[in-house]
Amino acid sequence: EIIQRLSIPEVHRLTGLTRGEFDIEALSVLATGRNDCMQIELREQRLDVGIAFLFDRSSSMSVLDSAIELSVALNEAVLQHRRSVETGFFAFHDQVFDCGSAQPNNGIAGVKCAGGTQEELGIRLAVNWLRSIRRPRKLLITICDGAPAHVSAVKKETDALLAHGILPMRILVGVDIAPRTYPIELFFDSWAELNKELAKVFTAVVLAARTA
Repeated sequence: EIIQRLSIPEVHRLTGLTRGEFDIEALSVLATGRNDCMQIELREQRLDVGIAFLFDRSSSMSVLDSAIELSVALNEAVLQHRRSVETGFFAFHDQVFDCGSAQPNNGIAGVKCAGGTQEELGIRLAVNWLRSIRRPRKLLITICDGAPAHVSAVKKETDALLAHGILPMRILVGVDIAPRTYPIELFFDSWAELNKELAKVFTAVVLAARTA
């Protein structure tokens, strides 16, 4: 619903022109013999963003069905709005996975949980995709349940993103202390809480995309 509302272009009407479409409200002007009775409409896309979703699939996530449900829900949420929101889905543990764009059965739910948290590798993969697309606003959203294996490496990767106009954001679930490797870090006590607040989270993401 949020994406649908913000995907509607803003319409700006310019009147008093000598070219364009006839302005029915300018009949009085036409009666005077003047020809500045035309109008045009300018449509401005309110939401035009590329988002890379990066999911932690390390072994600590193996019993968290809610994490898989969340990734599927996000895929379905943007599926009908690909003109306004271009998305890529990625996952990582000891390996990294490119699960494709928003599409039915895009593969994000099929990545098995295993191994460690090589987050910096996942960031590089997601950012390569972000840099390849042509969108005025770009975000990286990482969703995980703890700190990465190599904090300094992740911090180096996220610091570099800002220089390229990419805003990195981390969503942390079930932890009290942030690794402080992202400029924006959101905390949730449980996956149930995140699912409950998902609309608010997505609103914050959309607002960040429009003002970044």
